[in-house]
Amino acid sequence: MSIPSILLVDDEPSHLRLLEVMLRMTDYRLLTATDGYKAMEICKQERPSLIFADVHMPVLDGIEFRRLLLEDADCSSVPFIFMSGYWHTKFHIEEVLLNCDAFLAKPFDAEDLEQVMTKVLGFSVSV
Repeated sequence: MSIPSILLVDDEPSHLRLLEVMLRMTDYRLLTATDGYKAMEICKQERPSLIFADVHMPVLDGIEFRRLLLEDADCSSVPFIFMSGYWHTKFHIEEVLLNCDAFLAKPFDAEDLEQVMTKVLGFSVSV
């Protein structure tokens, strides 16, 4: 049996490191990508159990990454959480919320992370 994984997608290395630190005590293997294209490659290679993706990223932003994911039969059902600190500058919140299972506003803390994971996964998760 393989260990379930969480894919973390953010173009800011400091945000990825913070998420990795917050999630290091979970039973999940952590995978990271710095843009939507790299994240899509990871999803095709190994289907993660959960995806966290920043909304605003260069190259392929989170919304386009999510659209591609929804078109992929193998990955479209993977629980998906958008994160952003300034989504309102470019994206409409309605579009973001319609295409994900939850949204985390940056900055967030471990309690926020735990609550959203528990909600999306349907069981208690401690971080």
